[in-house]
Amino acid sequence: MATSKGEETPLRADGLDKDGEKQKSVSYSFKLATISTCAEPFQDDGNPASFVNVRQFILGSVFCELAKSDVQEAKPEDGNEGFRVKVEKDDTGKITAVKVRPGHVYFQGRFCTSALEGDADGWVTHSATSGAVWLVVQFDVWGVFEGAWLAPEQPSTATLTPFILSTEATGIRGQYAFHLADVAADGSVKQYALGAVYCIFDAATFFAPGPAE
Repeated sequence: MATSKGEETPLRADGLDKDGEKQKSVSYSFKLATISTCAEPFQDDGNPASFVNVRQFILGSVFCELAKSDVQEAKPEDGNEGFRVKVEKDDTGKITAVKVRPGHVYFQGRFCTSALEGDADGWVTHSATSGAVWLVVQFDVWGVFEGAWLAPEQPSTATLTPFILSTEATGIRGQYAFHLADVAADGSVKQYALGAVYCIFDAATFFAPGPAE
């Protein structure tokens, strides 16, 4: 624990440091919260003159991702990050397709797979040309990835079953859903998730998992 951000040396995609040598150690830093004191406006009721105020930024889990290699750093961004949503239009301006870039799925903090299979252009065509874009990720009862697909709405809570922390086998398949974006009728895209999605255990039986500020 530290009171300020320390030096970060995340694990690089090629495992090499800036000098081309194998990284001997890696480190990450995460801002969990800020703690301050606030004045008590009603001291007449016997409360102290001030109380502690905690502003939480991260709760539950932290995720250590790979940093780009030198080759990746030198390559200009093409705007094709994982799960990016875009629209295609014809000459009249009418939306002809909503497409999603395949992205990475992490399970229990580890890379699991690259979800969705792109067409010849590397993108996946959504079933609708406007509205919500959801990504559904399915695991078997043992936590083995089964598949992922796009949906125009959030799945029913009857099937949406994140794995829970339990000492016993539940025999329930795990299903997660992520709201990737909303596409307006004029083709504008409001993106909510980009790059990767994280499937974690639902720890609500132990503590409230969020949301953080």
